[in-house]
Amino acid sequence: MDLSSFVNKTVDFKFDGADVRLDLSHALFSSFDVDQGTRLLLRTLGASRFHREAHSVLDTGCGVGVIGIAVGKSNPAAEVVFQDRDALAVAFTGLNLRANGADAEVFRAPLLWGLEGRRFDLILSNLPAKAGLPVLGDFFARSTRMLAPGGRCFAVIVNTLAEAAARSIAEAGAADAVSRRGPNHTVFSWGADGNDPKAGTEPPEGLYIRTSREFRLEGERYGASGYWGLEEFDTLSYVTELAADAALRAATGRLVRSACVLDPGVGHLAIWLAKKFSCAEIAVSSRDILQVMATRENLSALPRHRPSFRELDALEPSNGASRAFDLAAAFPEPVPGCDWIGPLWSEAAALCKDGAAFVATMRPTEAVRFDMRKSDGFRRLAEKKRKGFTALSYERIS
Repeated sequence: MDLSSFVNKTVDFKFDGADVRLDLSHALFSSFDVDQGTRLLLRTLGASRFHREAHSVLDTGCGVGVIGIAVGKSNPAAEVVFQDRDALAVAFTGLNLRANGADAEVFRAPLLWGLEGRRFDLILSNLPAKAGLPVLGDFFARSTRMLAPGGRCFAVIVNTLAEAAARSIAEAGAADAVSRRGPNHTVFSWGADGNDPKAGTEPPEGLYIRTSREFRLEGERYGASGYWGLEEFDTLSYVTELAADAALRAATGRLVRSACVLDPGVGHLAIWLAKKFSCAEIAVSSRDILQVMATRENLSALPRHRPSFRELDALEPSNGASRAFDLAAAFPEPVPGCDWIGPLWSEAAALCKDGAAFVATMRPTEAVRFDMRKSDGFRRLAEKKRKGFTALSYERIS
């Protein structure tokens, strides 16, 4: 995928004598400069010198790769692994590695997932404040167990969560824990003896589940779990309700056996489609792998009408799914400076069968712009507004 349209700014900075150049994006955290928390972590790490002797390094929740790339350039002998749950962040880390003449393992997963049995000399993270306390507590516990003998963790977190972080680090049995507080962030550094047989264990089952309850959407009742870090964990949003109403009207008289949802959240619309139309297949696509995980698990918990599940390409959903669906729904989140309208119409054309329904739900000003550039292969069916959102429905005609 060409990432050039997502690049907002290119910045240069130094770490321990190494020159680093990074492309940043409005679509990712810290789009104008290296953020304060990351700079505080790198200053603390640079003063400690632990990075100079590390052979294996993990940058988890890597974003565009700032921390791991800086460490890798200052210590070229180190093997650095990058991990983030956002597919665009993973792609940008790869872009920035190439720009800095480096290569490394980069993969998409939640914090510390997919690393079972591995140990690291150095684990680094700028922890997301919205991850949820159970998830952050799991990070402190498992990162401590994943340290090699003599290894060290460095993590930065917003000051409002610093007290909870300190408790979690103490409960993890960390050794020699120290902290450095800045105006808005605190950096924690700690070690372990490296001999814990539980090193690299899998995360506990249901770690991200925040609530489990019954919901009702457009005449259908169903049970679903809300997830830490995702919206609609206990209440349906107006956006989902509007999208379901528009999808029901657009699908009248159509056989909907296969449907796809772009950016499904915890899966409310996908579950509703499966129940309302007895779909044989539900496909989803999201940059955020947690959305995919949540939707898959919530669909699998349906007592009946349980469809087959497919994950589409996170950045280019139509790859491998050409004109496969009777209904497609999208919840676009425009990125400043990027053309999202043209690519979304292209995806809709590639995903929808002839005669299929396509529903897009967004803010009214975005809806006007989106409809003005309607693809010739679609016929507009209806428009409905509610509580500051607009749902547009279309029929694929060629």
